[in-house]
Amino acid sequence: MGWRKLRIGEQTASVFQNYNRNISLCTQQHGVSLAQVCIFSLAGSSSQMLWPQHADCLHSLLSEILDDNDLPDREMTCRAMVRHVLADPALKKDLSSDVVEVLMKTTFELLQEGSSKKQKFKMLWTDFAKLCHGEMKTEDLLDYLI
Repeated sequence: MGWRKLRIGEQTASVFQNYNRNISLCTQQHGVSLAQVCIFSLAGSSSQMLWPQHADCLHSLLSEILDDNDLPDREMTCRAMVRHVLADPALKKDLSSDVVEVLMKTTFELLQEGSSKKQKFKMLWTDFAKLCHGEMKTEDLLDYLI
C-alpha cells in the first residue's frame, strides 16, 4: 500500500507529506523501471523465498500511483505500465495473451478492493512466478477469472 494508507504517527506522516511531491515525481519517473524489477524478479532472477516481497513491492508501487491525486489518469498510467512490462519480449515468450489478460484484470480488481485484498494480490503474483518457473500450469492461473 502507498504511504497514505500506513498507520503511522503524526510526526512520521508529516515527513511523508512534506516529501509527497518528491515521492510522486519519483514514481512517475521511475515507475516502469521499478515495476520491471519487481516483475522480472518474480519471473526469473529472484529466489523463491523473495517472491512475496517482490509481489508486496509491486502492490505498494501500484497503490502509491493509484493514490496519487497529483497524477492525472493514474489508473490508465498504472495499467499501461504493467502491460508495458508484461509485453517485454523476454517475458512475452512465456506468457500467452490469456495469462496477460488474467494478470491485468485481476491485478486491478484487487487493487480497487483496497488493502483487504493485498494477500490475494500477492498470491496472484506469486502464482505468476510459479508459472514462469514451470511450477504451475497456465490453466491454474486462469482460475483467477472464476
